[in-house]
Amino acid sequence: MTSVRTVLVVGGGNSGLTLATLLARAGVSIEIVERNLQFVVLGSGITLQGPAARVLQEVGVLDELRRHGYEFTGLRLRSVDGRALADLPSAPPSGPTARRWPSCSLPLRPRPG
Repeated sequence: MTSVRTVLVVGGGNSGLTLATLLARAGVSIEIVERNLQFVVLGSGITLQGPAARVLQEVGVLDELRRHGYEFTGLRLRSVDGRALADLPSAPPSGPTARRWPSCSLPLRPRPG
């Protein structure tokens, strides 16, 4: 089996930087390429479900991210006029070794005040 020594990570977004961090910790030399010269905020926030929270905990950034967001136990879908359309509870963990990783929402812009 050949050992990987160098990896080119294409994309400097959340997934690319997380992958680069984990590979670098494993001793792999990393080069990251990103086509955008500056980061641009798209949308209003990021919702993290359990598996993403687990990986971000492994990388060591989940606690800091949680200071800027909030946990939730479900989602409410709304129409354009604000009318509630559906409530979707977060799925409970399953299996004998399931660990409950909280879902959390992270605003991409600072909260006012």
